[in-house]
Amino acid sequence: MHVVRNSPNALELGLTFVDMFVRCPPHPDIDTLAVDKTNQIVVVDFDSGLNDALPIRGLAHCDWLLQNLSNIRRMYPAIPFSTSPPRLFL
Repeated sequence: MHVVRNSPNALELGLTFVDMFVRCPPHPDIDTLAVDKTNQIVVVDFDSGLNDALPIRGLAHCDWLLQNLSNIRRMYPAIPFSTSPPRLFL
């Protein structure tokens, strides 16, 4: 997990990490919030083992971001997030 966070380009060229452990009640925290080279929001969720709940958690995070995009823009005013739906990396 730390290797990926220190080298976001290992996941995708142009990926920039914005924040870690982003609260999104009532769901668990978003592990890492990022943007790609087109400023599309990217949710990066990690798990150290096999976990069938990880995809559900990631989809819940994407849904939460869609519902709270105006709040996210206020939280990170320096980032011109695109209006495209969030992407998900698991």
